[in-house]
Amino acid sequence: MLSFANALISCVMLNGNVFSRINSYLGLVGNSLVAIYVVLVTFIPTIEKLALAFAMPAGLLLMAWMIMFTIKLLKQSKIEVKESE
Repeated sequence: MLSFANALISCVMLNGNVFSRINSYLGLVGNSLVAIYVVLVTFIPTIEKLALAFAMPAGLLLMAWMIMFTIKLLKQSKIEVKESE
């Protein structure tokens, strides 16, 4: 469920003007791969090694997505503080 919620956040980020398109696409692809992994492991547990082929790049993409997401939020918070002073 969490990967679907994060994919939805990525879709919202894609439609907005705050975050870059690359950031949004990293989140969409990474969360989609995680969702595929969860479905494969849940319903076909015998192909766990094949499912890991989806999970490994998903983890890397999601780490990059979170780092980019966090950096942008920190930059936005600094801009907001300067504007309010």
